[in-house]
Amino acid sequence: MIGGYYVAGLAGRATFDLFVRQLPATRNFLVTAGLEQALDFLESLRFTGEEIDFLRTVPALANLPRAFFDDYLPAFRFTGDVWAIDEGTPVFAHEPIMRVTAPLAEAQLVETALIAETMFPTSVASRAARVIEAAAGRSVMEFGARRARTVSTPASGRRAPPTSPALVRRPSSKRASASAFRCRERWHIHG
Repeated sequence: MIGGYYVAGLAGRATFDLFVRQLPATRNFLVTAGLEQALDFLESLRFTGEEIDFLRTVPALANLPRAFFDDYLPAFRFTGDVWAIDEGTPVFAHEPIMRVTAPLAEAQLVETALIAETMFPTSVASRAARVIEAAAGRSVMEFGARRARTVSTPASGRRAPPTSPALVRRPSSKRASASAFRCRERWHIHG
C-alpha cells in the first residue's frame, strides 16, 4: 500500500480511530492496556537494510521506483500524532481508545500493528477486571494469562463471529510512561 501511495504521490494526512465495534452481552466493557508497547512500536518503526533487501525481491513490488527502496524506506519514520485514553480506563463499544493522525502511508502501515500491540494486553486487563468484580470483595488467589479470552475466543473455545476489536495507539516525542497518558492529550513522535 505505501508503495502505491508513493508512486501516486499521495501524501495527505489520514485519521483513524481504534475501537471495538461490538462486545458480547456478558462483557460490556474493556480495560485499556498495551499503550506503552504501542508507543514503543511507533517510536522505533524503521526499515532495516535486510528488510528493504527482502522487499526488493517481492514480485508485487518489482515495478516500484528505485528511489522508493533507496531513499524513502531507509528514511521512513512515524511522524504522526496520537491521542489515547489513559491506560487502565474502562471503555465501551464504539468508544475510541486511540486516534492516529499521520501521513497516509504511515497511518496505513501502523493500523494493523497497533491493533496487534494492544488487543492481547487489553483482553488480559479486561478479564482481570471481570475476575475482581466477580470476586465481590473476596480474595483472588490467581489470575493467569492462559485464562484470558479475547472477544473472538469465548470460554467455550469455539470461534465467535468476528467483532473487529480495533484498539489502542499513542506516540510520544519523549519516552512517556503509561501514567503520563491523559485523556484528550496529544503526543508527537519526531524521527
